[in-house]
Amino acid sequence: MTKGKMGAPPRGPFTGKKRSFATKLTDNTMARLEESARADSMSVSQKAEAAIIRGLDAQDDFRRHFLPALRAFEDKMIAALPARGEVEKSSRWLDAANALTKQLSTELDQAIRSLAAEMDQVAPAAIAESKAPEKEAASGPRVRGVRKLDLD
Repeated sequence: MTKGKMGAPPRGPFTGKKRSFATKLTDNTMARLEESARADSMSVSQKAEAAIIRGLDAQDDFRRHFLPALRAFEDKMIAALPARGEVEKSSRWLDAANALTKQLSTELDQAIRSLAAEMDQVAPAAIAESKAPEKEAASGPRVRGVRKLDLD
């Protein structure tokens, strides 16, 4: 005997799902997730996926905009370190470190401006999308329920 598909088909912006993901959350995190989902008229699952996507996007943005400058700074600082016991070179290293810190600050400022410019290009489309009238499902208003699973 073959089993049928379990659960309701996905609704909202995340259709075409094929994979499941389970995780344990603190009570506080779950309460925040449920409240946020309720405020945005999303299921907890949809809100969790949206939060994961936002987090991954932010991580990608960080890697693209900031990580190269930080890695270069780290490489230069390590290369400039005096050997242990070379006290006379320490003051030169501090001078070099100060110059490298100023350079890093400039590079990070440029990365922030670049990221802001990217966000400005994306923002008008996102704002227009969020202002589009929402369509209610053909089956009427959404009913929320709690499904408890016995995992023992």
